[in-house]
Amino acid sequence: PGTPLYMAPESVGENAVYGLSLDIFSLGVIILAEFVDLHPEPTQAGVVQLQNGTQQAISEVQRRRGDLMRLGGKHPAANLILACLQDNPELRPSARQVHMSLIELSGARRQKNAASLNEVCSTITQLLEAVLEGMQSQAAAVAQLTARVTTNEHGLRAIEDNVAAIRQQLDQQQQQQRDVLDVQRQRQVDLQYQMKL
Repeated sequence: PGTPLYMAPESVGENAVYGLSLDIFSLGVIILAEFVDLHPEPTQAGVVQLQNGTQQAISEVQRRRGDLMRLGGKHPAANLILACLQDNPELRPSARQVHMSLIELSGARRQKNAASLNEVCSTITQLLEAVLEGMQSQAAAVAQLTARVTTNEHGLRAIEDNVAAIRQQLDQQQQQQRDVLDVQRQRQVDLQYQMKL
């Protein structure tokens, strides 16, 4: 699901896998687009056409090489963006790690261009809020699944345990996202206050 230019490689194809790391990947693409002021090039996700007519899978970092070159390797956000664009979802940072990196980045960036940074932080806050809404939708889907499962007598207990574990995990993730949003909002308030001084 989503716009192909912003989708993680594991979400493309017949064996698509979905998880929170998809949002981290898309966030990396958006952060990159914000800093280079360009949207990704419209090429097929994760595939390059060779001269002999065959297709070969390439890494997302290689595919977005042009945007990364425009950003520059010494840019303060380069490491964060590269981490978010990892092909392997397990190697991508957590939402909390991204948030902490953005806080560090905002400190360095504030000295150069506080107004631009405020816009980026605002965009990221909106994205994190959208992620939280998506997680709440997942929680609603789990609730619907629980209602359907109650009609199945065999294995009901094991399924309920799994649903409870998923619900607990979602509650924890939602709380983490709320914490991240609270810190981000406070950071914006602090930044706006400092800009007024």
